[in-house]
Amino acid sequence: MTVYIGAMGIVDGVDTTTITTETFTRDGTVRHRLLLGNSTITITNNNGQLKGLMDARDIVIPRYQNELNNIVQELIQRVNVLHSAGYGLDGSTGQDFFDANYTDAANIRLNPIVENDTARIATSGTGEVGDNSVALAIQALRNQKIMGNNTSTLNDYYNSVVGRLGVEAYQARSFSENCELLVHQVSNARQSVRGVSLDEEMTNLVKSQHAYDAAARIITVMDEALDTVIRRMGIVGR
Repeated sequence: MTVYIGAMGIVDGVDTTTITTETFTRDGTVRHRLLLGNSTITITNNNGQLKGLMDARDIVIPRYQNELNNIVQELIQRVNVLHSAGYGLDGSTGQDFFDANYTDAANIRLNPIVENDTARIATSGTGEVGDNSVALAIQALRNQKIMGNNTSTLNDYYNSVVGRLGVEAYQARSFSENCELLVHQVSNARQSVRGVSLDEEMTNLVKSQHAYDAAARIITVMDEALDTVIRRMGIVGR
């Protein structure tokens, strides 16, 4: 068997070439490329499952991670601004609600000071008893258009991200199923040309057998006719 990726031979009988990967950065995103063996020759892989896996890892997944991180970063920044201006039950102020050192969707966490002492959660804008203006302001962020250049709310932006992911997944699945159907049809067409039908061959065999029997019968009739002419018609006049 011989296997090529582009114009490069990867497998030639028992001889094989190792494929390695190398990371590089493009537009601030870490990506991967295939190398031929331990060389610096880049393998251009434009099709197939391997290409799909690499694109999913290097392009699709990071894009959705960035969009989720945008939601989290906007939420952290907005909540911390409101929370740090408010007062907790103990009269403390100037505390962030979220830990500003962790701003990704994968590691978002509360400020340890607030997490360990709920009295430091700032709900009041003045520090007076019964004032919950900060809590209401934080709650109101849910319906404010603070995402996408102030064109959508946090929920709308998140739903649009999930919706796009669903559409892309459906399109990829449909494309894969259509390609599999096409390959199956082509394979059937090839087999119909190359393959052997047992029923058809049996029919042809029976036809040949009957043709042989008919030919043998004709020869027998001709032999009997010649025998009659030679042996019996010559007796007249003796």
